[in-house]
Amino acid sequence: MFQLVEPTQVTITNANPRRELHGEEKVRAIDLAFILKGDNKLLDLIQAGLREHHFCNHAADAHQESLLPDELIPLPNLRQPNLPTTYHYQKGVKLRGYRFVWDFGTQDDYVDFQDAVLANLQYEIFEGGSVEVKGTIQYNGEELQDNILYGELSGLASEEPIFIKLLAPATAQVAKKGYRAGKPDTQPAPGKDPNQRELGEDGQSPEDAFAAAAMGQVWSRGCDEEKFDSIDDLLEATGAESPLQVGEELDLVTESGLLLIIKITALDEETDKASFEIVSQLPVGQETT
Repeated sequence: MFQLVEPTQVTITNANPRRELHGEEKVRAIDLAFILKGDNKLLDLIQAGLREHHFCNHAADAHQESLLPDELIPLPNLRQPNLPTTYHYQKGVKLRGYRFVWDFGTQDDYVDFQDAVLANLQYEIFEGGSVEVKGTIQYNGEELQDNILYGELSGLASEEPIFIKLLAPATAQVAKKGYRAGKPDTQPAPGKDPNQRELGEDGQSPEDAFAAAAMGQVWSRGCDEEKFDSIDDLLEATGAESPLQVGEELDLVTESGLLLIIKITALDEETDKASFEIVSQLPVGQETT
């Protein structure tokens, strides 16, 4: 599982302060998009073997180099240079339970957030052996009520690179809709199976009714009874990058465990609205390759 155990220099490319609705309460939240640049050993922080999957050493393969025993073989060459070089890792999945530490550079001043979320993890590979890792740290805990701290975090995108630690939880836990840092997920009603699909008056589940409609607005994710307030919210939910394009297909993981493949059919940047059609839907874990 991706983590940065030692203080690591990253650049904050976007800081998005916002408010989330939790029940009837609006709470402060922030998204910190970061980029980490380095050699391709960074890929092993994401998953063991990923470095060798993408990179090789043409000279060593041709027996043109001799290495000492146990010496780490440099892998400067793209193994498949004609394939895409940008990849999303666990696209659309947000993992909670991370500990996010930002060192201000002084002994007493630092941020230490428990139960942060890591989202939109992706990486780009380059010939020569370098890699860029990108991701978004999301947090909505009580510490954000501190106006000075909230302002400091909101301005990070305009500052110099910072040093952070991002420590993974012992067990990965997907952040559910309505997640609140430091608090347990809302429990289902007694006797109710959280994985059970409820039926409407017409005998259709919300998922089936949504798929049967074959057309939806950005604000109507019927299977979760949730509305997106903007195109940015859709981008966050799907892990897509801006700007969206008409005809673009996105993966959308629903709270009930469905993977929807949706196609953008219309965009209106002035009104911040979009529409999509569902291409396919299937339970998560049964994706075709």
